[in-house]
Amino acid sequence: MKIRTVFLLIFFWLTKISFSQEITVDYVIEQMKNKAKTLETFTANFEQKKISALFDSEELSSGKFFYQKKDKFLLLYEKPNKNSILAIGKELTIVSEKTQKADFYKVKKGPEHQEGFWGFGNTFEDAKKKFEIEVSTKNDEITIKLVPLETNPTAKYFTEIYLTVNKNEWLPKKIKMIDSDEDVTEISFKNYRENLPLEAKTFELKIPANYKKVEH
Repeated sequence: MKIRTVFLLIFFWLTKISFSQEITVDYVIEQMKNKAKTLETFTANFEQKKISALFDSEELSSGKFFYQKKDKFLLLYEKPNKNSILAIGKELTIVSEKTQKADFYKVKKGPEHQEGFWGFGNTFEDAKKKFEIEVSTKNDEITIKLVPLETNPTAKYFTEIYLTVNKNEWLPKKIKMIDSDEDVTEISFKNYRENLPLEAKTFELKIPANYKKVEH
């Protein structure tokens, strides 16, 4: 489940538009493409809430997020446990303090895409072929709803995905994912900043020598 969530941490990058502009799916996708052209880095604090439908329980965690165009992102979980999820190109590394283990994966598709960090292995135009997409507005927010079509492999894992962006800055505020087991994962971003210089060492993980290392 953790790997699925990593690759469905979608950032939809939108430029500023007039409040009088009609918000349509095509218009939103066009703005995503425009934003992706100028976005070089993104950093934020995040809070994650996972609700288990089966066990009727709620799990809270928090940490920091780093993204660098076009193929690097890092999730640093700080509470309640220290975990790291690093993706560089087609290499994924997950380090767990609780299990004292580091897992290394080779994936078929990395987070790099022709038109920015879109996720799902799609360009923006491809997304319309693989998802039912709806947009809605409320106050200073736009929410984008994606429902995977039956032919989309994502439909095996997720039934609905929502992204909420800030209407003034057009940067992500919240991602909500409902999986096939009806579990809900919600990630909220705070103190986000774009296009700050990031040092190369930001995306270097120090794995303790006593951790078990497993290649998949």
